[in-house]
Amino acid sequence: MPEEVDGTTLSFLQCGRCEELSFPAEAYGCRACGADPREGTTVERPAGGVLREYATVHLDLVAGLPAPYVVGWIELAPGLIVESLLAVDSEADLEPGVTVRPAPGRVDVPATDDGVQALWFAPAVAS
Repeated sequence: MPEEVDGTTLSFLQCGRCEELSFPAEAYGCRACGADPREGTTVERPAGGVLREYATVHLDLVAGLPAPYVVGWIELAPGLIVESLLAVDSEADLEPGVTVRPAPGRVDVPATDDGVQALWFAPAVAS
């Protein structure tokens, strides 16, 4: 894990103390041991992950993102789970355990004040 899906990679922070991965690479520090990010290095890994769980949000909680929309909990590396928006019409298009990949071009959500854009994922298409 993660499974290679299309050559796309994501940048992770690999801790110099415990060697665990954190995401994104600009993390405030190691998610496992709390080491300062300056003790780690940036590594590129395949962008695929495994969808662990998902839910539909029925309230307008994020400016510029009208409900309903689906969020998912994606395991990008062993034990490293992130919450992300899912580029699907409904939960009917999903099941736990499917491989997902970034869905480029989805910019429905305005960037945060520091310029961070939401990362959308979608089920990987089998080739």
